[in-house]
Amino acid sequence: MLAFFEFLYLLVPPIVALIALDRRKRRGEAVTREDVIERFLFWYLVLAVGVAGVLDGLSQMFDGEETAELNEWTNSQFVIELGMMNFAFGLLGLACIRARGSWRYAAGVGYAIFLLLAAYYHLHDWIANDNDSDGNTGPSLWADIGVALALLVLCWLDSRRPRQDSAVVQR
Repeated sequence: MLAFFEFLYLLVPPIVALIALDRRKRRGEAVTREDVIERFLFWYLVLAVGVAGVLDGLSQMFDGEETAELNEWTNSQFVIELGMMNFAFGLLGLACIRARGSWRYAAGVGYAIFLLLAAYYHLHDWIANDNDSDGNTGPSLWADIGVALALLVLCWLDSRRPRQDSAVVQR
């Protein structure tokens, strides 16, 4: 069951982005390469950073024992602090519903760096301590790497397009 939820964060954002782009195309609107990149980045930020960060953060803050057990770690206050960090990044990701430009890059690149560092630690724990528990080397490790790489590539591609938008969209 864990594998299903972890890979949702990796797989659902592009599916939702494709549905949104298809709707635009069906309405007769032109869809450019830049539109595709922007929609993919948007949905990764909202779902894989925002929703995932908030849900993971709440789980770690209020049920840290389960997180520690899943990773075969000793439960400590640091699991709660990890939850606070995930929750904070989750709020940044959800703020990307309205925010654009450098705000999105800060949320995306920041969370990607965290995910890659977490993946490094999971790999280190696997090699150094022979910890091959599902929480350490299973789906969450590979989803962390996949989401981080997707965020980095999408932020880089999006940063290369010409733009006139500001950090926050005024409607």
